[in-house]
Amino acid sequence: LELVNDGAKWKFSDQSPFSKVELSSGKVPELLDKLTGTRVQEFLTGKAGSKVPPGDRAGVKVTVHNDKAKIKEYLVWKVADQVYARDLLSPGRGETLKLDGMLVKHFPWDDRYFHPAPPTASPSPRGPEVSK
Repeated sequence: LELVNDGAKWKFSDQSPFSKVELSSGKVPELLDKLTGTRVQEFLTGKAGSKVPPGDRAGVKVTVHNDKAKIKEYLVWKVADQVYARDLLSPGRGETLKLDGMLVKHFPWDDRYFHPAPPTASPSPRGPEVSK
């Protein structure tokens, strides 16, 4: 999953299989706000006997970069109602972060998170129909 800001709006990268799909306008800023405000609940080590749960193979890679280089890169995964992340740019640390569980509901676990919501039926301008 890779998103790009073209200056005017966010979109899927050209390499994405979803490059032709329009993104929901508020989802990317909403996600960035949630990630910025997320607190680390616990630091877990990757040593034997640690509490790091499996599941990272099904995780989502989040990369933040500017025009020149990667600034941050994390692998994020969930187990039940808990969210975990590993800093991929600091592999020597062997550290996993247990993040605030609210991210379970506010994280793009798949590309559908960014798709616009389907239009809902609007009520008739004449009001509800009454049958006699």
